[in-house]
Amino acid sequence: MGERVARADREINWWREDHPSECDPAPYVEDPSGNRVQLVAGSNGGLVDHVGLEFVDLEWAEDLYVKVLGAEVDHYHGWSTEHGAEVEAWLAGDDPVAPWTRYSRFSFRSRTDEAHATPQLHLRLGGIRLALFLARRHLQEPPEDVVRGAPRLVFAIDRPADEVADYLAGTGRSIIAERFRGRKIRYEVDGDSVFVRDPGGNFVELRYSG
Repeated sequence: MGERVARADREINWWREDHPSECDPAPYVEDPSGNRVQLVAGSNGGLVDHVGLEFVDLEWAEDLYVKVLGAEVDHYHGWSTEHGAEVEAWLAGDDPVAPWTRYSRFSFRSRTDEAHATPQLHLRLGGIRLALFLARRHLQEPPEDVVRGAPRLVFAIDRPADEVADYLAGTGRSIIAERFRGRKIRYEVDGDSVFVRDPGGNFVELRYSG
Protein backbone atom coordinates (compact mmCIF):
# COMPACT_ATOMS: atom_id res chain seq x y z
CA MET A 1 0.00 0.00 0.00
CA GLY A 2 2.88 2.34 0.78
CA GLU A 3 4.35 1.72 -2.66
CA ARG A 4 1.00 2.50 -4.30
CA VAL A 5 0.83 5.80 -2.42
CA ALA A 6 4.37 6.69 -3.45
CA ARG A 7 3.58 5.95 -7.10
CA ALA A 8 0.69 8.40 -6.87
CA ASP A 9 3.21 11.16 -6.01
CA ARG A 10 1.87 11.55 -2.48
CA GLU A 11 4.32 12.36 0.30
CA ILE A 12 4.80 9.40 2.61
CA ASN A 13 6.52 9.30 6.02
CA TRP A 14 7.59 6.25 7.99
CA TRP A 15 7.08 6.75 11.72
CA ARG A 16 6.14 4.69 14.75
CA GLU A 17 4.01 5.36 17.80
CA ASP A 18 4.24 4.37 21.45
CA HIS A 19 1.42 1.85 21.80
CA PRO A 20 2.91 -1.66 22.19
CA SER A 21 1.24 -2.75 18.93
CA GLU A 22 2.83 0.11 16.96
CA CYS A 23 6.53 -0.23 17.74
CA ASP A 24 7.44 -0.89 14.08
CA PRO A 25 7.49 2.05 11.63
CA ALA A 26 4.37 2.40 9.48
CA PRO A 27 3.55 4.63 6.49
CA TYR A 28 1.70 7.92 7.07
CA VAL A 29 0.06 10.00 4.35
CA GLU A 30 -2.22 13.04 4.24
CA ASP A 31 -5.57 13.12 2.49
CA PRO A 32 -6.60 16.10 0.30
CA SER A 33 -8.00 17.92 3.37
CA GLY A 34 -4.78 17.55 5.35
CA ASN A 35 -5.99 14.78 7.66
CA ARG A 36 -3.19 12.39 8.58
CA VAL A 37 -3.82 8.72 7.76
CA GLN A 38 -1.75 5.86 9.17
CA LEU A 39 -1.68 2.60 7.23
CA VAL A 40 -1.36 -0.52 9.38
CA ALA A 41 -1.43 -4.19 8.49
CA GLY A 42 -4.46 -6.05 9.74
CA SER A 43 -6.88 -8.86 9.09
CA ASN A 44 -10.16 -7.07 9.75
CA GLY A 45 -11.13 -6.52 6.13
CA GLY A 46 -9.78 -2.99 5.84
CA LEU A 47 -11.84 -1.52 8.70
CA VAL A 48 -10.61 1.33 10.89
CA ASP A 49 -7.95 0.07 13.31
CA HIS A 50 -7.80 3.07 15.63
CA VAL A 51 -8.40 6.82 15.83
CA GLY A 52 -6.11 9.42 17.42
CA LEU A 53 -7.33 12.76 18.83
CA GLU A 54 -5.68 15.71 20.60
CA PHE A 55 -6.95 17.25 23.82
CA VAL A 56 -5.84 20.31 25.75
CA ASP A 57 -7.46 18.80 28.87
CA LEU A 58 -6.52 15.12 28.92
CA GLU A 59 -7.88 14.49 32.44
CA TRP A 60 -11.37 15.63 31.50
CA ALA A 61 -11.21 13.60 28.29
CA GLU A 62 -10.38 10.53 30.39
CA ASP A 63 -13.30 11.23 32.72
CA LEU A 64 -15.72 11.53 29.80
CA TYR A 65 -14.60 8.53 27.75
CA VAL A 66 -13.73 6.17 30.62
CA LYS A 67 -15.99 7.08 33.56
CA VAL A 68 -19.01 8.31 31.63
CA LEU A 69 -18.97 6.45 28.29
CA GLY A 70 -17.41 3.25 29.66
CA ALA A 71 -14.22 2.89 27.61
CA GLU A 72 -11.52 0.53 28.90
CA VAL A 73 -7.99 1.84 29.51
CA ASP A 74 -5.63 -0.08 27.23
CA HIS A 75 -2.31 1.72 27.71
CA TYR A 76 -0.73 4.82 29.27
CA HIS A 77 2.43 6.43 27.90
CA GLY A 78 4.48 9.50 28.73
CA TRP A 79 3.37 9.71 32.34
CA SER A 80 6.62 8.37 33.82
CA THR A 81 10.30 9.30 33.78
CA GLU A 82 11.06 5.75 32.61
CA HIS A 83 10.38 6.94 29.06
CA GLY A 84 13.41 9.24 29.19
CA ALA A 85 15.60 6.84 27.20
CA GLU A 86 13.09 6.92 24.34
CA VAL A 87 13.24 10.71 24.30
CA GLU A 88 17.04 10.65 24.18
CA ALA A 89 16.93 8.26 21.22
CA TRP A 90 14.51 10.61 19.44
CA LEU A 91 16.77 13.61 20.07
CA ALA A 92 19.74 11.68 18.65
CA GLY A 93 17.79 10.89 15.48
CA ASP A 94 17.84 7.15 16.17
CA ASP A 95 14.10 6.70 16.65
CA PRO A 96 11.62 7.67 13.88
CA VAL A 97 8.65 8.35 16.17
CA ALA A 98 5.63 10.28 14.98
CA PRO A 99 6.17 14.03 15.58
CA TRP A 100 3.16 14.42 17.86
CA THR A 101 4.48 11.81 20.33
CA ARG A 102 7.38 14.02 21.45
CA TYR A 103 7.63 17.69 22.28
CA SER A 104 10.20 20.18 23.50
CA ARG A 105 9.76 23.30 25.59
CA PHE A 106 12.02 26.00 26.95
CA SER A 107 13.04 25.57 30.57
CA PHE A 108 13.50 28.87 32.41
CA ARG A 109 15.34 27.03 35.16
CA SER A 110 18.12 25.62 32.96
CA ARG A 111 17.69 28.13 30.10
CA THR A 112 17.62 25.22 27.62
CA ASP A 113 15.09 23.32 25.54
CA GLU A 114 13.82 20.19 27.29
CA ALA A 115 12.30 17.24 25.42
CA HIS A 116 9.50 15.07 26.76
CA ALA A 117 7.29 12.20 25.71
CA THR A 118 3.77 13.43 24.99
CA PRO A 119 1.29 12.09 27.58
CA GLN A 120 -1.01 9.59 25.89
CA LEU A 121 -4.03 7.56 26.91
CA HIS A 122 -5.09 4.61 24.75
CA LEU A 123 -8.65 3.35 25.22
CA ARG A 124 -10.83 0.59 23.82
CA LEU A 125 -14.48 1.00 22.94
CA GLY A 126 -15.72 -2.31 21.63
CA GLY A 127 -13.30 -3.43 18.93
CA ILE A 128 -11.92 0.07 18.23
CA ARG A 129 -8.94 1.69 19.94
CA LEU A 130 -9.07 5.41 20.66
CA ALA A 131 -5.76 7.22 21.25
CA LEU A 132 -5.90 10.48 23.23
CA PHE A 133 -2.86 12.77 22.99
CA LEU A 134 -2.14 15.85 25.08
CA ALA A 135 -2.15 18.81 22.68
CA ARG A 136 0.99 20.94 22.68
CA ARG A 137 -0.93 24.13 21.95
CA HIS A 138 -4.41 25.38 22.66
CA LEU A 139 -6.85 24.67 19.83
CA GLN A 140 -9.72 27.12 19.70
CA GLU A 141 -13.08 25.49 19.10
CA PRO A 142 -14.87 26.80 16.00
CA PRO A 143 -18.38 28.30 16.34
CA GLU A 144 -21.30 25.89 16.41
CA ASP A 145 -22.59 26.97 12.97
CA VAL A 146 -19.18 26.31 11.41
CA VAL A 147 -18.68 22.79 12.75
CA ARG A 148 -22.19 21.60 11.94
CA GLY A 149 -21.86 18.50 9.74
CA ALA A 150 -18.19 17.98 10.68
CA PRO A 151 -16.71 14.44 10.88
CA ARG A 152 -17.66 12.52 13.99
CA LEU A 153 -17.02 9.29 15.84
CA VAL A 154 -20.10 7.07 15.80
CA PHE A 155 -20.62 4.45 18.50
CA ALA A 156 -23.48 1.95 18.70
CA ILE A 157 -25.43 1.99 21.98
CA ASP A 158 -27.85 -0.56 23.41
CA ARG A 159 -30.14 1.99 25.11
CA PRO A 160 -32.61 4.46 23.56
CA ALA A 161 -31.29 7.98 22.97
CA ASP A 162 -33.61 9.61 25.54
CA GLU A 163 -32.45 7.17 28.22
CA VAL A 164 -28.80 7.93 27.42
CA ALA A 165 -29.52 11.68 27.55
CA ASP A 166 -31.07 11.28 31.02
CA TYR A 167 -27.92 9.44 32.12
CA LEU A 168 -25.66 12.19 30.72
CA ALA A 169 -27.73 14.88 32.45
CA GLY A 170 -27.80 13.03 35.77
CA THR A 171 -25.24 10.41 36.69
CA GLY A 172 -22.86 11.28 33.86
CA ARG A 173 -22.86 14.97 34.74
CA SER A 174 -22.22 14.22 38.41
CA ILE A 175 -19.18 12.11 37.47
CA ILE A 176 -17.66 15.04 35.57
CA ALA A 177 -18.53 17.48 38.36
CA GLU A 178 -16.53 15.45 40.89
CA ARG A 179 -13.30 16.85 39.47
CA PHE A 180 -14.21 19.85 37.34
CA ARG A 181 -16.52 22.42 38.89
CA GLY A 182 -18.97 23.96 36.49
CA ARG A 183 -18.10 21.61 33.61
CA LYS A 184 -21.03 20.16 31.72
CA ILE A 185 -21.39 17.43 29.14
CA ARG A 186 -22.64 19.12 25.98
CA TYR A 187 -25.06 16.95 24.07
CA GLU A 188 -28.15 17.06 21.88
CA VAL A 189 -30.73 14.38 21.09
CA ASP A 190 -31.79 13.93 17.47
CA GLY A 191 -34.03 10.95 16.77
CA ASP A 192 -32.22 7.74 17.73
CA SER A 193 -28.87 9.50 18.28
CA VAL A 194 -27.24 11.54 21.01
CA PHE A 195 -24.60 13.97 19.72
CA VAL A 196 -21.89 14.82 22.25
CA ARG A 197 -19.11 17.40 22.08
CA ASP A 198 -16.03 16.03 23.84
CA PRO A 199 -13.37 18.21 25.59
CA GLY A 200 -11.44 18.51 22.32
CA GLY A 201 -14.47 19.83 20.45
CA ASN A 202 -14.91 16.56 18.56
CA PHE A 203 -18.38 15.27 17.72
CA VAL A 204 -19.30 11.86 19.14
CA GLU A 205 -22.55 10.30 17.96
CA LEU A 206 -24.12 7.64 20.21
CA ARG A 207 -26.52 5.84 17.85
CA TYR A 208 -29.25 3.45 19.00
CA SER A 209 -30.11 0.77 16.45
CA GLY A 210 -32.93 -0.90 18.36
